[in-house]
Amino acid sequence: MRIIANKDIDDDLLQKICKLEYEVFGDEYTVGEETFKNMHIDREGIFCIIDNGGNPIGFADALFISEEQKEQYLQDKDFRKLRNIGARIGDDNILYLFGLALKKEYRNTGIVRMFFQGFATWLDELGSRGVKMKYTFSEATSSDGARFSKAMGMIPVDASKLEPDGRGFYYSPDNLEKFCRRLRLG
Repeated sequence: MRIIANKDIDDDLLQKICKLEYEVFGDEYTVGEETFKNMHIDREGIFCIIDNGGNPIGFADALFISEEQKEQYLQDKDFRKLRNIGARIGDDNILYLFGLALKKEYRNTGIVRMFFQGFATWLDELGSRGVKMKYTFSEATSSDGARFSKAMGMIPVDASKLEPDGRGFYYSPDNLEKFCRRLRLG
């Protein structure tokens, strides 16, 4: 198994990722192939773990969005309106950790750590290019999503609005700096 990320994801793999998205998230949380491709036109922020046959077993993706998109999304939760505006030099970037999907048979196998390490490396690379985050957030759409958000050091945007199983919006007070530092140290 290995990670393929960002611009190394070709059209064929992107199409397979879209199919995996539907398999894992179902109708309720799937954006669909066209929307997914539009959200990731430049492929920045997509991480895919493939098996030895080149088939995706999981993916994670993140979007850079505008302040207006963030505020609208926190209100209406309509992810189909989101568009990745790309990383910008400076400290005004808003990073939305959009999805983390993993086939059931690979859960609880340590593969999520591969995602975390790949993601942390990507954030370090962005930082070295002068891309800093103003705000980093996610929406947990399952109890597993809540667990992953918490594992990254994220806290609820508004704890009173969380579902009993932890579903809801989370943000990182330090824009994932502790998370990345912890992964660097091993």
